[in-house]
Amino acid sequence: MLVLGIDSSAGASSVCLLKNRSPISVFSLFSNSEHSVSLLPMIEDLLDRSGTSLEKLDLISAVIGPGSFTGIRIGISVVKGLAFASGIPCIGVSSLEAGAYTLSNTNGYICPLLDARRNTVYTSLFKSDGCGSVTRITEDAIKELDRVDDVLPVGPVYIIGDAIDQAKSQIKKNVISYVHTTDTLPWAYGAALCGEIRFESMSEEERLSIKGGDCLRPLYLRKTLPERIREEKNENG
Repeated sequence: MLVLGIDSSAGASSVCLLKNRSPISVFSLFSNSEHSVSLLPMIEDLLDRSGTSLEKLDLISAVIGPGSFTGIRIGISVVKGLAFASGIPCIGVSSLEAGAYTLSNTNGYICPLLDARRNTVYTSLFKSDGCGSVTRITEDAIKELDRVDDVLPVGPVYIIGDAIDQAKSQIKKNVISYVHTTDTLPWAYGAALCGEIRFESMSEEERLSIKGGDCLRPLYLRKTLPERIREEKNENG
């Protein structure tokens, strides 16, 4: 099975080509340019260097949030554009779940922490069996930095993400390891792996329902700035 993973939910864009759960090629780009400029050329380059084409893909698995509102919208738009004409099945994966899947070879609890700004983080809790299976324990949520401990289990846990440095001083529980996003495969890999595992468990009817990308919806855990401004205007009359 050939799966394209895409992540544009944070500062870096990343893409991954997965074959039968093993990465063939992975690109990650930290750039000052917009995701709208870099993402599609990255995908084209990835497919070209891997000696394959869009038509040969069995699935596109994309990160749909939480994260950068603009990055998420661009990523979903690109995926829909790629999948529309060819009818490729598409699956949306939480950025936090994608992060957890980059540690699917570890055995224990995994808590991703992503910077949500204003002293908050996006977070959730997962558990890996060390053999590639990752189970969600809690739903994605926004937490104040001083409430991160509320998410963590009593037992040892791996902390992963770009908000580790902000949260370290607030964490009192037993942490096995702090894993920065630069210390693992890009989260596009986690999205691809999670998507492939989900797809394999789907019925034929479910697989047909996700063709073309219409099923993809952004996962926002807080309101966008324009929405907040409108609300403030309404409250102030």
